[in-house]
This record gives sequence, C-alpha cells and structure tokens, in this order.
Amino acid sequence: MVLAFAVLLVGVVAVPAAVAQPTADTHTTATAQGVTAAQSAVEGCAATPPADYADPDGDSSSVVGWVEGYWYNEPVDIVFDDGLNETELRTLSARTAARFEALRCLTVQNGLPPVEVIDREEFADDRSQRAASVGEEARLVQNARFETTLTINSETDSVDVEQNDTAQRVGGFYDYISEEIVVITDDTSSLPVDEAVLAEELGHAIQDQQFDIGRYDRTTVDRDKGILGLIEGDVGFVIDQYTENCDADVWNGGCFIEESGGEGGGAPTNWGLYFEQFQPYSDGPSFVQEIKQEGGWEAVNALYEEPPTTALHTTYPDTYNQIQPRELDVPDRSTGAWERVSATPETLGISTIAGMFAAPGAEQDTEGEVIGYRAMLNLEPDGSLDRFDPHDYSHPQTEGWRGDELYTYRNGEETATVWATTWASPEAAQPFLSGYRSLIDTRGGERVDGTENTYSFDEDTGYDMVLSLVPDGNRVTVVTAPTVDALSAVDQTLDPFTAANGTDPGASNTTDGAGESNETDDGVDETDDTTGDDQVNQTDSPNNDTRPADDTGPGFGVALAGAVVVLTAALLAGRRARNG
Repeated sequence: MVLAFAVLLVGVVAVPAAVAQPTADTHTTATAQGVTAAQSAVEGCAATPPADYADPDGDSSSVVGWVEGYWYNEPVDIVFDDGLNETELRTLSARTAARFEALRCLTVQNGLPPVEVIDREEFADDRSQRAASVGEEARLVQNARFETTLTINSETDSVDVEQNDTAQRVGGFYDYISEEIVVITDDTSSLPVDEAVLAEELGHAIQDQQFDIGRYDRTTVDRDKGILGLIEGDVGFVIDQYTENCDADVWNGGCFIEESGGEGGGAPTNWGLYFEQFQPYSDGPSFVQEIKQEGGWEAVNALYEEPPTTALHTTYPDTYNQIQPRELDVPDRSTGAWERVSATPETLGISTIAGMFAAPGAEQDTEGEVIGYRAMLNLEPDGSLDRFDPHDYSHPQTEGWRGDELYTYRNGEETATVWATTWASPEAAQPFLSGYRSLIDTRGGERVDGTENTYSFDEDTGYDMVLSLVPDGNRVTVVTAPTVDALSAVDQTLDPFTAANGTDPGASNTTDGAGESNETDDGVDETDDTTGDDQVNQTDSPNNDTRPADDTGPGFGVALAGAVVVLTAALLAGRRARNG
C-alpha cells in the first residue's frame, strides 16, 4: 500500500500563456460580467458569491464554493511575481479549494491540510533512502516481474529505476496518512507554487475527507490501477475543467500557473514503466465523465462503494460491473530446489501489458515495435494530443484479457517466474502471444535450437534468462528461468524441447455464447478495509508480503495538461531521431 497521491512533472508543466498571472492590484473588485462568467463555469451546486464577497451566515460547512474566508471567484491580495510567503500560500490554498468545491460539489470537511514545500534535492534523497530500505525479497520479486515482461533487464535494479524516476518528475503529493500536502520545488526560498498542482492535491484531500481513499485493498498492480482509475480519474476530470476555466480567464482573480517545471522533466526513465503507471490518469477521467453523464455526481460518489477493481474497467468501461478478473489455478509444480517466494500472486493486468508492448516503439535506441508509438496516442483531428485522454490502452493485445497471476520462485540467488494469463477466448489470446514473440525478438531473444516456444538471450541484451511460452486454448503461460534445464525444474510438466511445449491441464478451452470463457470469477471483494502502514517495504504485510509499494504508480501520476504534451513531443522527437 502507498500513502500518497501526486502530480508528476514531465518536462514543462504548463497551461497556455494567456492564463492570467494576477498581482496584488488586479481584479480587486468583482464585476457583474466576471461573476456571471464564473457562475456559468461551475456546477449548479455552487453558491453564488455576494457582490462584496462577505462570508456566508451561520453554518458554512455545507456552502459549496467557500473555504476558510474565500469564495471560488474572489480576488486575493497576493503578489505572485516573487513567489509566495506562508500566509499567501494559505490564502491561495483556501481559494483553490473553494474552486475545486464549486466544480465537484463536495466540501472541505475537516479543514484544509497543511502544505509543506520541500526542494527537489531533499525529495530525491528521501526517494533514495526508500529504495535502499526495500527488503531483499521484495526487491527480488519486483525485479523478476519486470524481467518477465521484458521491461527492465536483469542488470538493472527496478526499485532504483522507479524511485529515481519519481525523484525527477514528482511535483507534489497528498499524504493520506499524515493528511498533508507536499509540494516539490527547485527553489524553497520563495515558495513557488503552481495552482493546478495545488488544486489537484487539495482535490485529493477533499476526496479523502469525503470517501476515505486510504481504505482500499490495492495490493496488486492491476487492482491498484483499477481503483486509481476512480481516485485519479475523479480529480483529473475536475482539474481538466479547472484549467479550462483558467485558460478562458473566467475566474475572477485569474490563476497562478507556472510556465515551467524547473529541473523535473525529460523523457521517462523507462517507457514501459511510464505507460503502466499512467493508465489510470489517462483512462480514469473518461471513465468518471461517462458515469457522471449517466447519473450525475451522485453516481460518481456511489463508485467509492463499488470502485473499478481492474484497469480493464476504465479502459473498457462496458466491462465495469460485468466482468471481474478470473482467479486462475496455477499449482506449484517446481522441484524441491525451487520455492515460491510468496503464496500470493501478483496480477499485472492490461496497464502492464500495454506498457511492455508499447515501450520499444517509444524508445529512441530500440529497433522494432509491437504497439506502435502513434497507436498509443489519442490525437485530435488537427493532429494535436487529446489532453483529457492522451494515451490509448485499447488494443488487440489487451482487449481480451480476463486475468493473470505471476509467481516468483527462488533457488539461492537465482530467480524464476511463472506468469499465467487467461483470455476471453483462444482467438483473443493470439494477439498477446504473437505480441510477446515480437517483443522477444525486439529485446534480442532467439529461439533455442530444437524448440518451438523456448527462447534465450545473449549476454549483451542484459536479460540473464531463458523463457518458454506455453499457449493452451484461452491461456498463455510464460515460464522464465536461468537456464533451459531449469525451466523443467520450475514447472515439472514443461518440456522445453517438445514441439508444442505441452499443455496445461488446468486450462479451459471453452467459451460461452458471448465469447467469454466459462472460467469466471465474479466473487471478487471490491472494497476492503485493509490498509497498509507505509509505502516502501511491505514484506510484513499479510496481503502482499513481497511487493514493495510502488509510489510511482499508485499515487504519483502525471499532470494531464502541459506535462503529457511535452512528454509526447519527446516521444515523437525520439522516434524521428532514430528513424533518421
């Protein structure tokens, strides 16, 4: 489990330069035109500010759009040019929270959280310490799963990759355990704060006060991405409207939006990791928008009792409340020399699958691709990026996914994995199978002589392993091990040298009339009161004792406005550079 929900900076985080940069002497009085414009840009639940912006009478706790002395459309006496002092930061926080209330029809319940500003060097040091504190077993499992998906090679520590990437790109976060907001900056002397970042984290604070967002069981990658699709999608949907209001200059008093993100930026440390982590931030707002259009904010509020529990639900909204990931039967078939590291499997889901297949197309120094880099972009008719839903995770390689379970094995210092995936039908499994074969080729793997589906990797690829693909009806299983002989020790039913690699007797090849396998499990508990203590070393957690909390994935996401535009420009530039 993790404790934070945050904004990542990728290159320059910005909104158009036309956004007002207010000073102390701008918009000091309200105009009828300004009030009318702002009122039309908020929800009907928002109270109308009086002309003199007087505080509401009586109990103000239920007044939507007023927080700690400030209305959502009230000008504030702040000079932004030289950054903010602590009093000004508190004032900006109050007005920003009031604006969020007016767009989301929720109110601050327990007061505004404190806002702490720290420099990036301090934050990077904290990330480094967290990476160092991850236990040996948790690190082993994390590395093994990235090797299996051919995303981070055997020579690279995936925990360090994640933490370093977080240190580079995080712009701020809400800590739902300490109930405070932390803003990361390159200059703490003047407290420079981006209102869009502040609005997003204040949104998470309001969200937490209303719905207790720390209560959910998010102990697998896929379940985490599903629930984050609601948590980040809800706030992201509101922030999209918030920044549109800033762009149109409808807020009386303007907005304080920084034009650059300082040192944080550049292409992601690892594209596969980036695409995996970004899925809820891209698909979540569209999912929430669809629910709101059907039933208003009440319907969105109800989602917190029955949240999406898989990335499948937010990428393919028609599957929400219709399809639950299946529980697979993956017995331990290893010899006594190998042992499963954990009795609880990891489920990766479609965010990981899309990321692993899309990464080569985004990497500047990699030849070949499975999901093309342009296929991962949602583009407007004029060729510009759709800022609301920038990435497309709906591909043949993800559409038919119905579940997966990954187990890590250990034999001394050596590791192996068994990753079983199940699909809607045998036909639906084929794009994943063919995509994996293409990915093996892209990563430098070669078929082992005398086998059909077993591959090895040269030393210069960085992948110190062999793997076998086991296709069987609507299931595809990936088995990895240090050597060809070890494959049969990890799964004693596997003969790497047989023509078809054998079959898995636990697989079902039947489908029902809707094209869905009869191997279903709709009994997944969608909300759970289990909460973790901290986000780094979870080796003692009964729910997931081997997975280090991924605070770059569940909670450290990318601001959807300028950040993705710049990142996508880097992606396109990289492809042009390598294509000559």
